[in-house]
Amino acid sequence: MLKEYRLSDLISLLQLVLDNLIKDYQLDEDDSQNKIMTSIQYFYSLIAGKIQDEVFSLENTNPIFRQFKELVLTSDLKILSMDKYADTLHISTAVLNSICQDFTGVSAKQLLLNLKITEAKRLLLYSTLNVNEIAFQLGFEDASYFARIFRKKTRVSPTRFQEKYRK
Repeated sequence: MLKEYRLSDLISLLQLVLDNLIKDYQLDEDDSQNKIMTSIQYFYSLIAGKIQDEVFSLENTNPIFRQFKELVLTSDLKILSMDKYADTLHISTAVLNSICQDFTGVSAKQLLLNLKITEAKRLLLYSTLNVNEIAFQLGFEDASYFARIFRKKTRVSPTRFQEKYRK
């Protein structure tokens, strides 16, 4: 199940990212600019994720959106079909996408994928699972597909992400 960062964990993680960012800035290496961009993007995703969590927690949130979020979080992120989510909520996938677009700016499938990538980052940093185990735990049938999606979303491979940010 997707777990929320405790505030102290989030602060520690943000500090680690900033420390790496400063260290990479001070290095005069060929790939330092790429490292810096990766760190900035990850830092942004952490902050954006926290802001998104705040948006999710608003009491005036659409009940369908709230139910979708609860369904995603309680299903261990393994359901891949938006049709199944929409059927469970007794709405069409078009309506589900419209609601998600209104609240997050992305489609329901992209929101689910973003949640999976966030959970993958957490597992890469705080668990002893390898990349293949994380991929299967998150519902990806093919670990190489997971790695491609992870790289596309984060601009770094899961293994490289783990090496860079794990304490």
